[in-house]
Amino acid sequence: TTFSSMFTECSSLTSVGDLSTWDTSNVTSMYQMFLGCSSLTELDLSTWDTSNVTNMRYMFSSCRSLTKLELSGWNTGNVTNTAYMFSSCSSLTELDLSKWNTTHVTNMMYMFNRCSSLKTIYVGSGWSTTNVTSSTSSTSMFANCTSLKGMNGTQCDGTNNIDKTYARVDQGPSSTAPGYLSARKEYAIFNATYGTLTHYYDGLMNQREAALDAHDAIFYDQVYETGDYLDRELDHDEVIDVVYDPSVANFPYIHGGLWCSGLSNLNSVEGLEYLNASGNTFFASFFSGCSQLKSLDLSSWDISNARDMSYMFSNCTNLKTIYVGENWSTDAVTASTQMFKGCTSLVGGNGTTYNASYIDKTYARVDAEETPGYLSYKAYVVYDSSTTTLTFYCDGKASEKTGTVYDLNDGMIDPAWYTDHTNASVTKVIFDASFANARPNSTYNWFCGMTNLATINGIGYLNTSVVTRMSGMFSDCSSLTSLDLTGFNTEEAVYMNHMFYGCTGLTTLDLSSFNTSRVNTILYMFYGCSALTTIYASDDWDMTTAALNSGSMFEGCTSLKGMNGTAYSASHMNAEYAIVDGLNGRLGYLSYKPYAVYDSNSTILTFRCDGKQNTHTLGNETMYDLPADAEIPGYNMVGFTKAVFDPSFAITRPTSTKNWFIGCNNMIEIQGLENLNTSEVTDMNCMFAGCSGLTSLDLSSFDTRNVTNMGEIFNVCSSLQTIYVGDGWSTAALTSENQYMFYGCSSLKGGNGTACDGTDNIAATYAHIDGGPSNPGYFTEKSAFKKGDVNMDGEVNVSDVTMLVSMILGNTTMNTAADVNTDGEVNVSDVTALVSIILGN
Repeated sequence: TTFSSMFTECSSLTSVGDLSTWDTSNVTSMYQMFLGCSSLTELDLSTWDTSNVTNMRYMFSSCRSLTKLELSGWNTGNVTNTAYMFSSCSSLTELDLSKWNTTHVTNMMYMFNRCSSLKTIYVGSGWSTTNVTSSTSSTSMFANCTSLKGMNGTQCDGTNNIDKTYARVDQGPSSTAPGYLSARKEYAIFNATYGTLTHYYDGLMNQREAALDAHDAIFYDQVYETGDYLDRELDHDEVIDVVYDPSVANFPYIHGGLWCSGLSNLNSVEGLEYLNASGNTFFASFFSGCSQLKSLDLSSWDISNARDMSYMFSNCTNLKTIYVGENWSTDAVTASTQMFKGCTSLVGGNGTTYNASYIDKTYARVDAEETPGYLSYKAYVVYDSSTTTLTFYCDGKASEKTGTVYDLNDGMIDPAWYTDHTNASVTKVIFDASFANARPNSTYNWFCGMTNLATINGIGYLNTSVVTRMSGMFSDCSSLTSLDLTGFNTEEAVYMNHMFYGCTGLTTLDLSSFNTSRVNTILYMFYGCSALTTIYASDDWDMTTAALNSGSMFEGCTSLKGMNGTAYSASHMNAEYAIVDGLNGRLGYLSYKPYAVYDSNSTILTFRCDGKQNTHTLGNETMYDLPADAEIPGYNMVGFTKAVFDPSFAITRPTSTKNWFIGCNNMIEIQGLENLNTSEVTDMNCMFAGCSGLTSLDLSSFDTRNVTNMGEIFNVCSSLQTIYVGDGWSTAALTSENQYMFYGCSSLKGGNGTACDGTDNIAATYAHIDGGPSNPGYFTEKSAFKKGDVNMDGEVNVSDVTMLVSMILGNTTMNTAADVNTDGEVNVSDVTALVSIILGN
């Protein structure tokens, strides 16, 4: 089989696609294959089987634009002719022929001729010119290679010594064997100024600045042959950082022990992904004694051939996290004595902490519920351009993902999907369930500039317990209309500046889980959130520390209103108003969020709006959000027997009570309904449907003048005998007949004896106070309270004035009776109205 002249003179060809799958095992000739492909820039043919090829003459000749040519995996044992092979490849700077066997080559004439940019040619033990014997068979082999230099400094001038004479590994220009070729060598350079030890595997040791062989005198910025430097003059304590250069990827890495051992001040190890761990069997003591290391990223390592891991991490006392990947396996390990000895800070991805009883390979696995371990998967992010989706994972399977894979950013470093402008294309973000095991320390600018982002799914899998920087997290997410941050733990957060900057689509933000005690920067936090009407916070919200760094915090939040009605003002845009409105008598833009808490010991469900939801952490307490829209509430199946509306709930203004108690057939009592303000409710459909345990309902405080739908509000309340209503009850706004309002209420009877049989006359026409046979109804009249009876003791007097003033000052929780003049607000005008009632005016 021949590939001769296959692409010859395809001068406009810029790429040839993926050739890695081609079967070249029977090819014998590649003569002139890419000759004259002057527009090609890159070729990766490293996977080709060239074991039967004999002729490579002119193969890449005149590929003038070629800057990268990967041939490192080739078997050239049968090749006899390489003449003109790379001739006029004038853009190539490096060639790796380190695995080539040229013992059968007889012709190398003009092989590298006119490779004017070529600086380095790597060869290995298989390189030989022994059979290149003809006087012309190596003519002008290095002609015009004016940039070429051997590993020990021998420079090619392109005119002299350009045949095979110098086609050997360089021993130095003054030696008996100068040459233009280089052999890769493993070495390290220590930079004393920065305390950085960098490992290399290339032929440039003697060309690097201040590079000295390990056997020479030791000065700053010296080179130590790897494996020797720890036993020589280098003080272990001097090394602060270890770096593995990309060149070490070519190192066979058969024995890696002691490379970092004993570096007691080592803070970081970079480039571990370049180490080819798959061929290594010995990892004993690799990181032992690195007592200042806090994390290690071994996620790229394949340790399937490892045999000895004894003392590998021993006495890494500050090491908290070890990341591994899908190729981490200790199945073949036979020695692991004291592998984790003294790793007292180590924590697995699922929370497993160090246990001195498990310091061998037993816990050298990814931490999971059923299989505890000390290791963690490394979190990563994948962008899929076909779906414009950014997905967060922590599952050790990054190599299996399709799309662009990113590491998480750290500190104030911008995420890579931001710096490469991918953020502008993202329309959807997904947090995979595996991400629940990740513990990022920064969410800085994660979604910044994602103006097309409309959906974030699975954000509950984002654990923010150790995040310190949330700056710019959602900045300019102008297409987002909702955000569920109820699971956020912000106890460690310090920076929240620009966090929601420019989120013009958000109308509500629930930050009731936020603990801001450590936050010190909130500049521009909500800047430009023009549609934002409500921000919920709890008693854990405290911006005292951040007050000095809060400029323009609320600037442009023109729709924002606090719990007691305090509206946005351009005169108050910093932390001064970053409090719950009415708290301690102060004005603010924030609100408490209403919630319900179930106590399984007392079987009582209590509705509150007091900012204390984060305190209900006892095992017998379960907290619930109020149902939204047509949702069935989460509490309706817990079997509570009593519902209580706490006085704090009076400040709440729900617009719907639909389904609030649907199917709660164990409930026999509702207490404090006077604290449920229904003045803005429009939908009460199925509110008490199926409450077969109730015998009476006191709705005398209900204001239903805005309710348009009462649907099946009392449907199948089979034990309900009495419903009390007051002056505020009205069905005038109903938009339909509400035909099944009293279906199944066979025990119900109005105040004047009108009985409901549960099947006939069950529509809204009977939803009024019973007027007897002439105006039958199923309700019983009861005055909700005396107007002005603020303390609800049945009397209206000066003690009510005292109570009302206390409420206005924020010292006492308000109730519905506080709005004496019924204008929807509680302020000094209500005191005037109350005094007028007492005076009889």
